[in-house]
Amino acid sequence: MESRQLVALLREIVAANPRTRALGADRVTDLIRAYQPGEVTTLVTALAAGAAEERDLVALEAQLHAIFELTFTGQVRRAHLAHLEQLRTRDLPAELHDYLRDLLDDERFRPEA
Repeated sequence: MESRQLVALLREIVAANPRTRALGADRVTDLIRAYQPGEVTTLVTALAAGAAEERDLVALEAQLHAIFELTFTGQVRRAHLAHLEQLRTRDLPAELHDYLRDLLDDERFRPEA
């Protein structure tokens, strides 16, 4: 992926407009095969931080879905998901709570003992 493409994608996923953030997160999943390992970790960390602050449920669902898809690259580690622990699960609809639980409870991302 070219640097200008990565920067444009990052701008979308942190945009002020929730619709733009949702579309940016959707674009992340469209380009999964184009990412280098460092790009995956940059995107997943930015998406997790954005999700922790997200108030728009459509954008939040898109962010969590993109994070979930990025986990299949094999480049995502627990530290990249740390911001997700700040989400207040009691305020989430069931389907978003399930996404979050699937991410944080996945054996691949459990803290090492």
